[in-house]
Amino acid sequence: MELAAQNLLCFHYNICYDAIGSPKSIATPQKPKATYNELIAEINTTSAYPNPANSYVTIKFNFLKAEEKSVLHVYDNLGKQVLSRNVGKLYDGQELIDTRKLTNGLYLYQWVQNGKKVSDGKFIVTH
Repeated sequence: MELAAQNLLCFHYNICYDAIGSPKSIATPQKPKATYNELIAEINTTSAYPNPANSYVTIKFNFLKAEEKSVLHVYDNLGKQVLSRNVGKLYDGQELIDTRKLTNGLYLYQWVQNGKKVSDGKFIVTH
């Protein structure tokens, strides 16, 4: 009974104790540890709406920190860059993109801060 309570504490509340004196066949569950990059990827978020877009698409962003060189790049489905916009030192906000001159199709966007990709996503243009 005591071991079951320890396992519940460990699994649900991350309060884990070494299984001293317990059989080797019973292992204390451990939560996997996320890497730094995985944690940052969860914090740095972007979303595009409306999706699909007709005249405009808004890309909302929320980053852990603001960097001096923050750039939004947009690529078509062939990988050709169709837009590059210096966003400035912001960590939260939104960018409005005029899609009226873009052809129908899939577009990928990438946020780059100080030369490193911090987030990416996609949107569709239909006219």
